[in-house]
Amino acid sequence: MKNDEIQKRTDLALEAFANKFVKKGEYSDALLLLKLLVERGPDRAKVIADMIDCAIKGKMQSECINLLAAIAHENPDVYMINSMLAGFLATEKRIPESRTYAGIAARIRPLSPAVTRKPKMHILVLQSIAAGGYHYSYKRRICSIAGVNELHTLLDPENISFSRLLVDDLDSVFRILDDLSEYDVIYNSISDPSLYEAALYHAAVICDRLDIPVVNDPRKVLDLKRELFYQKFSSCDEIIAPASVYLPAEKSSAAGISERIKSDASLTPPVIVRAAGFQGGRFMRLVEDADEDIDIYKENGVHIIKYADVGFADERAPGMTFYPKYRAIFVNGKLFPAHTFSADYFNVHKWNSIPVMEKYPWLNDREIAYLENPAACFREGRWEHLEKLLSTLGLDYVGVDFAPSAREEDLGKLVIFECNPSMRNRLTQLPEGDRVQQQWKKIVTEAHYCLCERAGIAPWDFNIRRGLK
Repeated sequence: MKNDEIQKRTDLALEAFANKFVKKGEYSDALLLLKLLVERGPDRAKVIADMIDCAIKGKMQSECINLLAAIAHENPDVYMINSMLAGFLATEKRIPESRTYAGIAARIRPLSPAVTRKPKMHILVLQSIAAGGYHYSYKRRICSIAGVNELHTLLDPENISFSRLLVDDLDSVFRILDDLSEYDVIYNSISDPSLYEAALYHAAVICDRLDIPVVNDPRKVLDLKRELFYQKFSSCDEIIAPASVYLPAEKSSAAGISERIKSDASLTPPVIVRAAGFQGGRFMRLVEDADEDIDIYKENGVHIIKYADVGFADERAPGMTFYPKYRAIFVNGKLFPAHTFSADYFNVHKWNSIPVMEKYPWLNDREIAYLENPAACFREGRWEHLEKLLSTLGLDYVGVDFAPSAREEDLGKLVIFECNPSMRNRLTQLPEGDRVQQQWKKIVTEAHYCLCERAGIAPWDFNIRRGLK
């Protein structure tokens, strides 16, 4: 019997025994067997995920991390063990250690080349895993990156090749720089300027060296830091850009946050305190008194943002206050309405808007009207001014969340909650034919035209990915 066949059978036997131990709740024994499997195959994502799953079930995360770290130490040139350990550490909120292993992984394999045959367009996608946004999903059993826009995954996979370049280790990138000249266009998917500041500087250097057309110039993304956006547009008469400051992790204690609120006249409560590097309203709270005990996740630092009221009342719902959030996507010089959520709390997202919009169906009419004719939903000229403002940012793809101010002295002005390229396209996550899903189709199509235009390639018709059945 050949050695590889013996190894395969041994692995299957170890896996079977480990599964039996897991089923019986004997997680310590299972973990040791799975450790043997990982040692035998530190490049196999499945066995590493099995080991992590076992640790979660047995509440043995620290033991598992120590075992995986020992294996990674013995395999400094194996991407998978270092990459997945980095994601696991981040999910367990051990960010500094996560960054170390992610940096090792980026050094080992900076480029993941495409597999598409005879594509019409070659795209080099810039990403970063060593900034703190890389994490492991227990549910999906894979690592993913927060603070990036994966728009490219929705484009035509049959005719476009996508290669991923990790920008974290410049020396590793420079060693393969000559191999990168074949690409038609660069798509910079790194989109959180606070969390990924260093990565965006690296990306800018790489773009300069390659001299290839770029979609979403890294330097323009850096200009979208909340603090810079406020400085640039705080004096604008047509919109409200709430005051914002960023505190790094070492200054983000409860006392540090409280002191900054008290000492900054532009941050008179109420203010919003939110952890940097997260989307979807995670780790965000409203602070109405600077002396509150402000306990919040702070490994990536925090933003303190002046709260702007956009709540409105309606006679059809006595005693209720509704908080709207409009989203629009600016792509290739055009502004597209995407959706409107309405909730009964200031932190508006899909999950907390659904029950409210189901209870008060007329709120859906607001979204329908917005998608059909956004300019008519606001005071005359506001939508056009917003489009013009976004065109000054120098970005090819950027999202904006906003709503009309509720303050009498600012009535009609649009409050900008967020403005960044991180807003992900929900094309495949909504039912096929849904009104919002149809908007995302238009946005993806325009992004396709944008990439073709930058690459100097004639656009072609392609089958848009479908939504849920």
